[in-house]
Amino acid sequence: MINLKRKIICGLLVSLTLLSGCGKNNHEHKDNHNHNHNHVGEHEKADKNVIKANEVLEKYDITITGAFDTVTKAAIYAKSEDEAQKYLSYIEHRLQDLHEKFNSFEAYDNLNNVKTINDMAGKEAVPVCDEILNLLEFAKEYENKYSNKTNILIGSITDLWLKYRTAYTFEESLEMPSDEEMQARKADVIKEFGSALPTDKELKAAKAFCNPQNLEIDKNNKTVFLKKPKMMLDVGSIAKGYACQIIKEEVEKMGVEAGLISAGGNVVTLGDVNKLGRDKFIIGVQSPDGKNFQKYQDGIILKLGIKDEAVVTSGDYQRYFDLDGKRYCHIIDPDSAMPGNLYRSVTVVTKDSGLADFLSTALFLTPLDEAMKLVNSQEGIEAVFVTDDGQFHFSKNMKNYLIED
Repeated sequence: MINLKRKIICGLLVSLTLLSGCGKNNHEHKDNHNHNHNHVGEHEKADKNVIKANEVLEKYDITITGAFDTVTKAAIYAKSEDEAQKYLSYIEHRLQDLHEKFNSFEAYDNLNNVKTINDMAGKEAVPVCDEILNLLEFAKEYENKYSNKTNILIGSITDLWLKYRTAYTFEESLEMPSDEEMQARKADVIKEFGSALPTDKELKAAKAFCNPQNLEIDKNNKTVFLKKPKMMLDVGSIAKGYACQIIKEEVEKMGVEAGLISAGGNVVTLGDVNKLGRDKFIIGVQSPDGKNFQKYQDGIILKLGIKDEAVVTSGDYQRYFDLDGKRYCHIIDPDSAMPGNLYRSVTVVTKDSGLADFLSTALFLTPLDEAMKLVNSQEGIEAVFVTDDGQFHFSKNMKNYLIED
Protein backbone atom coordinates (compact mmCIF):
# COMPACT_ATOMS: atom_id res chain seq x y z
CA MET A 1 0.00 0.00 0.00
CA ILE A 2 1.25 3.48 -0.84
CA ASN A 3 2.28 5.53 2.17
CA LEU A 4 -0.04 8.50 1.87
CA LYS A 5 0.38 11.83 3.56
CA ARG A 6 -3.01 13.18 4.55
CA LYS A 7 -4.43 16.58 5.37
CA ILE A 8 -8.03 17.65 5.92
CA ILE A 9 -9.30 20.12 3.31
CA CYS A 10 -12.51 21.86 4.31
CA GLY A 11 -15.05 23.53 2.02
CA LEU A 12 -13.52 26.96 1.41
CA LEU A 13 -10.14 28.59 1.27
CA VAL A 14 -7.87 25.86 -0.01
CA SER A 15 -4.54 27.28 -1.19
CA LEU A 16 -1.97 24.88 -2.63
CA THR A 17 1.23 26.44 -3.96
CA LEU A 18 3.31 24.34 -6.32
CA LEU A 19 6.68 25.57 -7.44
CA SER A 20 7.18 25.41 -11.18
CA GLY A 21 10.81 25.54 -12.17
CA CYS A 22 13.78 23.50 -13.28
CA GLY A 23 14.71 20.17 -11.79
CA LYS A 24 17.53 18.31 -10.11
CA ASN A 25 19.86 20.68 -8.32
CA ASN A 26 22.57 21.74 -10.75
CA HIS A 27 23.92 20.26 -13.77
CA GLU A 28 22.78 16.98 -15.08
CA HIS A 29 20.11 15.19 -16.96
CA LYS A 30 20.12 12.67 -19.73
CA ASP A 31 18.09 14.53 -22.33
CA ASN A 32 17.06 17.91 -23.74
CA HIS A 33 13.87 18.15 -21.86
CA ASN A 34 12.94 21.51 -20.56
CA HIS A 35 13.67 19.44 -17.44
CA ASN A 36 11.90 21.33 -14.81
CA HIS A 37 11.67 19.98 -11.29
CA ASN A 38 8.99 21.13 -8.82
CA HIS A 39 9.48 21.57 -5.12
CA VAL A 40 6.12 21.71 -3.42
CA GLY A 41 5.29 24.22 -0.73
CA GLU A 42 1.75 24.10 0.61
CA HIS A 43 -0.21 26.79 2.41
CA GLU A 44 -3.63 25.57 3.43
CA LYS A 45 -6.28 27.46 5.36
CA ALA A 46 -9.67 26.30 6.58
CA ASP A 47 -12.53 28.48 7.74
CA LYS A 48 -13.90 26.46 10.64
CA ASN A 49 -17.22 28.30 10.47
CA VAL A 50 -18.12 26.90 7.06
CA ILE A 51 -17.34 23.22 7.57
CA LYS A 52 -20.11 20.83 6.64
CA ALA A 53 -19.70 17.08 6.62
CA ASN A 54 -20.57 16.68 2.97
CA GLU A 55 -18.04 19.38 1.96
CA VAL A 56 -14.99 17.77 3.52
CA LEU A 57 -12.38 16.31 1.22
CA GLU A 58 -9.14 14.95 2.51
CA LYS A 59 -5.87 15.63 0.73
CA TYR A 60 -3.56 12.69 0.11
CA ASP A 61 -0.23 13.06 -1.61
CA ILE A 62 2.76 11.00 -2.64
CA THR A 63 6.25 11.67 -3.92
CA ILE A 64 7.34 9.61 -6.92
CA THR A 65 11.02 9.32 -7.79
CA GLY A 66 12.69 7.85 -10.84
CA ALA A 67 10.08 8.38 -13.54
CA PHE A 68 11.37 10.82 -16.16
CA ASP A 69 14.48 11.23 -14.00
CA THR A 70 12.84 13.74 -11.72
CA VAL A 71 10.75 14.02 -8.57
CA THR A 72 7.00 14.07 -9.06
CA LYS A 73 4.47 15.23 -6.49
CA ALA A 74 0.89 14.06 -6.87
CA ALA A 75 -1.96 15.30 -4.68
CA ILE A 76 -5.50 13.91 -4.71
CA TYR A 77 -8.48 15.34 -2.83
CA ALA A 78 -10.85 12.54 -1.94
CA LYS A 79 -13.48 11.43 0.56
CA SER A 80 -11.47 8.41 1.71
CA GLU A 81 -7.97 6.98 1.70
CA ASP A 82 -9.07 4.03 -0.45
CA GLU A 83 -10.44 6.38 -3.08
CA ALA A 84 -7.29 8.50 -3.07
CA GLN A 85 -5.04 5.46 -3.23
CA LYS A 86 -6.83 4.24 -6.35
CA TYR A 87 -5.84 7.40 -8.19
CA LEU A 88 -2.39 7.81 -6.69
CA SER A 89 -1.47 4.20 -7.45
CA TYR A 90 -2.66 4.65 -11.00
CA ILE A 91 -0.66 7.87 -11.42
CA GLU A 92 2.50 6.28 -10.04
CA HIS A 93 2.36 3.17 -12.21
CA ARG A 94 1.21 4.94 -15.35
CA LEU A 95 3.96 7.54 -15.01
CA GLN A 96 6.57 4.79 -14.77
CA ASP A 97 4.99 2.98 -17.72
CA LEU A 98 5.23 6.06 -19.94
CA HIS A 99 8.74 6.81 -18.68
CA GLU A 100 9.88 3.40 -19.88
CA LYS A 101 8.19 3.76 -23.26
CA PHE A 102 9.55 7.25 -23.93
CA ASN A 103 13.03 6.54 -22.54
CA SER A 104 15.87 7.05 -25.01
CA PHE A 105 18.65 5.92 -22.65
CA GLU A 106 17.52 2.66 -21.05
CA ALA A 107 16.26 -0.58 -22.54
CA TYR A 108 13.59 -2.73 -20.87
CA ASP A 109 12.74 -6.38 -21.32
CA ASN A 110 9.99 -7.11 -23.82
CA LEU A 111 9.56 -3.45 -24.73
CA ASN A 112 10.39 -1.52 -27.87
CA ASN A 113 10.89 2.05 -26.68
CA VAL A 114 12.56 5.20 -27.98
CA LYS A 115 15.99 3.73 -27.23
CA THR A 116 15.11 0.73 -29.37
CA ILE A 117 14.31 3.06 -32.27
CA ASN A 118 17.65 4.83 -31.81
CA ASP A 119 19.55 1.55 -31.60
CA MET A 120 18.03 0.41 -34.89
CA ALA A 121 18.72 3.68 -36.74
CA GLY A 122 19.67 2.98 -40.35
CA LYS A 123 18.92 -0.72 -39.93
CA GLU A 124 15.21 -1.45 -39.75
CA ALA A 125 11.82 -0.16 -38.72
CA VAL A 126 10.80 -0.82 -35.13
CA PRO A 127 7.28 -1.89 -34.10
CA VAL A 128 6.12 0.36 -31.26
CA CYS A 129 3.08 1.03 -29.10
CA ASP A 130 0.41 3.61 -29.81
CA GLU A 131 1.73 5.98 -27.14
CA ILE A 132 5.09 6.30 -28.92
CA LEU A 133 3.48 6.69 -32.34
CA ASN A 134 1.16 9.38 -31.01
CA LEU A 135 3.98 11.18 -29.21
CA LEU A 136 6.07 11.40 -32.38
CA GLU A 137 3.09 12.49 -34.48
CA PHE A 138 2.30 15.11 -31.85
CA ALA A 139 5.85 16.47 -32.06
CA LYS A 140 5.81 16.59 -35.86
CA GLU A 141 2.43 18.32 -35.94
CA TYR A 142 3.45 21.03 -33.47
CA GLU A 143 6.84 21.53 -35.11
CA ASN A 144 5.01 22.32 -38.34
CA LYS A 145 2.38 24.45 -36.62
CA TYR A 146 4.42 26.42 -34.08
CA SER A 147 8.20 26.15 -34.23
CA ASN A 148 11.08 23.99 -35.42
CA LYS A 149 13.09 24.93 -32.33
CA THR A 150 11.65 21.86 -30.60
CA ASN A 151 13.18 19.20 -32.84
CA ILE A 152 12.89 15.63 -31.57
CA LEU A 153 15.64 14.57 -34.01
CA ILE A 154 18.19 16.62 -32.06
CA GLY A 155 19.54 13.60 -30.18
CA SER A 156 22.94 13.54 -31.88
CA ILE A 157 23.57 17.11 -30.69
CA THR A 158 22.17 16.74 -27.18
CA ASP A 159 24.15 13.53 -26.74
CA LEU A 160 27.35 15.41 -27.59
CA TRP A 161 26.59 18.20 -25.12
CA LEU A 162 25.62 15.62 -22.52
CA LYS A 163 29.13 14.18 -22.70
CA TYR A 164 30.66 17.54 -21.85
CA ARG A 165 28.02 18.52 -19.30
CA THR A 166 28.58 15.24 -17.48
CA ALA A 167 32.33 15.84 -17.50
CA TYR A 168 31.83 19.18 -15.73
CA THR A 169 29.44 17.77 -13.15
CA PHE A 170 30.72 17.36 -9.60
CA GLU A 171 28.58 14.47 -8.38
CA GLU A 172 30.20 14.29 -4.97
CA SER A 173 29.00 17.72 -3.85
CA LEU A 174 25.83 19.78 -3.99
CA GLU A 175 27.90 22.94 -3.59
CA MET A 176 28.79 24.94 -6.67
CA PRO A 177 32.39 24.26 -7.71
CA SER A 178 34.88 27.10 -7.33
CA ASP A 179 36.55 28.76 -10.30
CA GLU A 180 39.74 26.90 -9.42
CA GLU A 181 37.92 23.57 -9.43
CA MET A 182 36.30 24.34 -12.77
CA GLN A 183 39.62 25.29 -14.34
CA ALA A 184 41.16 22.06 -13.07
CA ARG A 185 38.22 20.12 -14.46
CA LYS A 186 38.56 22.02 -17.75
CA ALA A 187 42.15 20.81 -18.05
CA ASP A 188 40.95 17.25 -17.46
CA VAL A 189 38.24 17.62 -20.11
CA ILE A 190 40.71 18.95 -22.66
CA LYS A 191 43.03 16.07 -21.91
CA GLU A 192 40.22 13.54 -22.35
CA PHE A 193 38.26 15.02 -25.27
CA GLY A 194 40.79 17.28 -26.96
CA SER A 195 38.79 20.46 -26.28
CA ALA A 196 37.00 22.17 -23.41
CA LEU A 197 33.71 22.30 -25.34
CA PRO A 198 32.27 20.61 -28.41
CA THR A 199 34.15 21.83 -31.47
CA ASP A 200 32.52 23.40 -34.51
CA LYS A 201 33.50 20.31 -36.45
CA GLU A 202 31.79 18.01 -33.95
CA LEU A 203 28.65 20.13 -33.86
CA LYS A 204 28.45 20.35 -37.64
CA ALA A 205 28.79 16.58 -37.90
CA ALA A 206 26.06 16.06 -35.28
CA LYS A 207 23.68 18.46 -37.05
CA ALA A 208 23.82 16.26 -40.16
CA PHE A 209 21.64 13.70 -38.36
CA CYS A 210 18.84 16.05 -37.26
CA ASN A 211 16.71 16.29 -40.41
CA PRO A 212 13.08 15.46 -39.53
CA GLN A 213 12.58 14.22 -43.09
CA ASN A 214 14.60 11.16 -42.14
CA LEU A 215 12.06 10.10 -39.52
CA GLU A 216 9.59 7.61 -40.99
CA ILE A 217 6.39 6.90 -39.07
CA ASP A 218 4.19 4.14 -40.48
CA LYS A 219 0.86 4.37 -38.67
CA ASN A 220 -0.65 1.44 -40.56
CA ASN A 221 2.09 -0.98 -39.54
CA LYS A 222 2.80 0.87 -36.28
CA THR A 223 6.52 1.18 -36.91
CA VAL A 224 9.13 3.92 -36.62
CA PHE A 225 12.32 4.07 -38.67
CA LEU A 226 15.30 6.41 -38.50
CA LYS A 227 16.64 6.26 -42.02
CA LYS A 228 20.29 7.06 -41.30
CA PRO A 229 22.73 5.44 -38.86
CA LYS A 230 23.71 7.67 -35.92
CA MET A 231 20.36 9.42 -35.94
CA MET A 232 18.89 9.79 -32.46
CA LEU A 233 15.49 10.75 -31.17
CA ASP A 234 15.45 12.95 -28.07
CA VAL A 235 11.85 13.43 -26.94
CA GLY A 236 12.82 15.05 -23.65
CA SER A 237 11.40 18.41 -24.68
CA ILE A 238 7.86 17.02 -24.81
CA ALA A 239 7.70 13.57 -23.19
CA LYS A 240 7.00 14.51 -19.60
CA GLY A 241 4.35 17.08 -20.43
CA TYR A 242 2.76 14.71 -22.91
CA ALA A 243 2.74 11.92 -20.32
CA CYS A 244 1.15 14.19 -17.71
CA GLN A 245 -1.60 15.12 -20.16
CA ILE A 246 -2.32 11.44 -20.83
CA ILE A 247 -2.54 10.74 -17.11
CA LYS A 248 -4.71 13.79 -16.47
CA GLU A 249 -7.25 12.68 -19.07
CA GLU A 250 -7.25 9.09 -17.83
CA VAL A 251 -7.76 9.84 -14.12
CA GLU A 252 -10.46 12.36 -14.95
CA LYS A 253 -12.28 9.62 -16.86
CA MET A 254 -11.89 7.47 -13.75
CA GLY A 255 -13.79 10.13 -11.79
CA VAL A 256 -11.18 11.99 -9.73
CA GLU A 257 -12.71 14.87 -7.77
CA ALA A 258 -9.73 17.23 -7.73
CA GLY A 259 -5.97 17.12 -7.63
CA LEU A 260 -2.63 18.18 -9.02
CA ILE A 261 0.46 16.61 -10.52
CA SER A 262 3.79 18.43 -10.40
CA ALA A 263 6.31 16.47 -12.45
CA GLY A 264 9.60 18.28 -12.63
CA GLY A 265 8.19 21.65 -13.60
CA ASN A 266 5.13 20.36 -15.42
CA VAL A 267 2.11 21.21 -13.32
CA VAL A 268 -1.29 19.88 -14.35
CA THR A 269 -4.62 20.15 -12.57
CA LEU A 270 -6.97 17.21 -12.14
CA GLY A 271 -10.73 17.30 -11.86
CA ASP A 272 -12.61 20.35 -10.64
CA VAL A 273 -11.01 22.85 -8.26
CA ASN A 274 -14.49 24.25 -7.48
CA LYS A 275 -15.14 21.09 -5.45
CA LEU A 276 -12.59 22.46 -2.99
CA GLY A 277 -14.57 25.67 -2.56
CA ARG A 278 -12.14 27.68 -4.66
CA ASP A 279 -11.97 28.91 -8.21
CA LYS A 280 -8.25 28.28 -8.77
CA PHE A 281 -5.06 26.59 -7.68
CA ILE A 282 -2.04 28.77 -6.90
CA ILE A 283 1.17 27.84 -8.75
CA GLY A 284 4.52 29.38 -7.82
CA VAL A 285 7.20 29.92 -10.47
CA GLN A 286 10.72 29.23 -9.23
CA SER A 287 13.27 32.02 -9.20
CA PRO A 288 16.46 31.69 -11.23
CA ASP A 289 19.79 32.09 -9.45
CA GLY A 290 21.99 35.19 -9.68
CA LYS A 291 22.26 38.67 -8.21
CA ASN A 292 19.18 40.06 -9.94
CA PHE A 293 16.98 37.44 -8.28
CA GLN A 294 18.31 37.46 -4.71
CA LYS A 295 15.39 39.60 -3.54
CA TYR A 296 13.03 36.64 -3.92
CA GLN A 297 13.73 35.21 -0.49
CA ASP A 298 11.13 32.47 -0.78
CA GLY A 299 12.49 31.33 -4.14
CA ILE A 300 9.27 32.24 -5.98
CA ILE A 301 9.22 35.02 -8.59
CA LEU A 302 5.56 34.74 -9.59
CA LYS A 303 2.35 33.15 -8.38
CA LEU A 304 -0.20 32.09 -10.96
CA GLY A 305 -3.83 31.18 -10.43
CA ILE A 306 -5.06 28.37 -12.68
CA LYS A 307 -8.28 26.40 -12.91
CA ASP A 308 -7.79 23.66 -15.50
CA GLU A 309 -4.63 24.81 -17.29
CA ALA A 310 -1.12 23.37 -17.29
CA VAL A 311 1.92 25.41 -16.27
CA VAL A 312 5.38 24.50 -17.58
CA THR A 313 8.64 26.36 -16.98
CA SER A 314 11.93 25.97 -18.85
CA GLY A 315 15.03 27.56 -17.39
CA ASP A 316 18.81 27.58 -17.38
CA TYR A 317 19.39 27.40 -13.63
CA GLN A 318 19.43 23.72 -12.75
CA ARG A 319 20.99 21.54 -15.46
CA TYR A 320 23.98 23.48 -16.62
CA PHE A 321 27.62 24.24 -16.09
CA ASP A 322 29.39 27.60 -15.88
CA LEU A 323 32.75 27.90 -17.61
CA ASP A 324 34.88 30.99 -18.15
CA GLY A 325 32.02 33.31 -17.26
CA LYS A 326 29.45 31.70 -19.53
CA ARG A 327 26.55 29.38 -18.74
CA TYR A 328 25.87 26.26 -20.80
CA CYS A 329 22.41 24.89 -20.03
CA HIS A 330 20.75 21.68 -21.19
CA ILE A 331 18.32 23.29 -23.66
CA ILE A 332 19.97 23.16 -27.08
CA ASP A 333 19.08 25.19 -30.16
CA PRO A 334 18.85 22.81 -33.14
CA ASP A 335 19.88 25.58 -35.54
CA SER A 336 23.05 26.75 -33.80
CA ALA A 337 23.66 23.45 -31.95
CA MET A 338 24.45 25.62 -28.91
CA PRO A 339 22.75 25.94 -25.50
CA GLY A 340 20.10 28.64 -25.31
CA ASN A 341 21.01 31.87 -23.50
CA LEU A 342 18.24 34.34 -24.38
CA TYR A 343 16.34 33.98 -21.09
CA ARG A 344 16.71 32.73 -17.56
CA SER A 345 13.29 31.11 -17.74
CA VAL A 346 10.15 30.87 -19.84
CA THR A 347 6.81 29.84 -18.33
CA VAL A 348 3.88 28.76 -20.51
CA VAL A 349 0.24 28.46 -19.46
CA THR A 350 -2.21 26.58 -21.68
CA LYS A 351 -4.78 23.79 -21.49
CA ASP A 352 -2.58 20.96 -22.78
CA SER A 353 0.50 19.95 -20.79
CA GLY A 354 2.19 18.43 -23.83
CA LEU A 355 1.79 21.64 -25.81
CA ALA A 356 3.01 23.71 -22.85
CA ASP A 357 6.09 21.50 -22.63
CA PHE A 358 6.74 21.80 -26.37
CA LEU A 359 6.33 25.57 -26.36
CA SER A 360 8.38 26.27 -23.26
CA THR A 361 11.40 24.76 -25.00
CA ALA A 362 10.70 26.39 -28.36
CA LEU A 363 10.14 29.84 -26.83
CA PHE A 364 13.25 29.55 -24.67
CA LEU A 365 15.23 29.37 -27.92
CA THR A 366 13.34 32.12 -29.78
CA PRO A 367 14.19 35.86 -29.70
CA LEU A 368 11.70 37.89 -27.65
CA ASP A 369 9.94 39.81 -30.43
CA GLU A 370 9.40 36.65 -32.46
CA ALA A 371 8.43 34.61 -29.41
CA MET A 372 5.93 37.21 -28.22
CA LYS A 373 4.42 37.46 -31.69
CA LEU A 374 3.93 33.69 -31.75
CA VAL A 375 2.27 33.54 -28.34
CA ASN A 376 0.06 36.58 -28.90
CA SER A 377 -1.19 35.15 -32.18
CA GLN A 378 -2.59 32.06 -30.43
CA GLU A 379 -5.78 31.77 -28.41
CA GLY A 380 -5.46 30.06 -25.05
CA ILE A 381 -1.67 30.27 -24.81
CA GLU A 382 0.14 32.71 -22.51
CA ALA A 383 3.76 33.06 -21.45
CA VAL A 384 6.17 35.06 -19.34
CA PHE A 385 9.81 35.50 -20.31
CA VAL A 386 12.35 36.26 -17.57
CA THR A 387 15.63 37.83 -18.69
CA ASP A 388 18.97 37.97 -16.91
CA ASP A 389 18.46 41.61 -15.91
CA GLY A 390 15.54 40.50 -13.74
CA GLN A 391 12.87 41.82 -16.07
CA PHE A 392 9.56 40.10 -16.82
CA HIS A 393 8.03 40.16 -20.29
CA PHE A 394 4.37 39.11 -20.35
CA SER A 395 2.24 38.00 -23.28
CA LYS A 396 -0.92 40.02 -23.81
CA ASN A 397 -3.17 38.15 -21.37
CA MET A 398 -0.64 36.51 -19.06
CA LYS A 399 -1.32 39.03 -16.29
CA ASN A 400 -4.82 37.59 -15.98
CA TYR A 401 -3.18 34.62 -14.24
CA LEU A 402 -1.03 36.64 -11.83
CA ILE A 403 -1.76 36.44 -8.11
CA GLU A 404 -0.67 39.47 -6.10
CA ASP A 405 0.47 38.91 -2.53
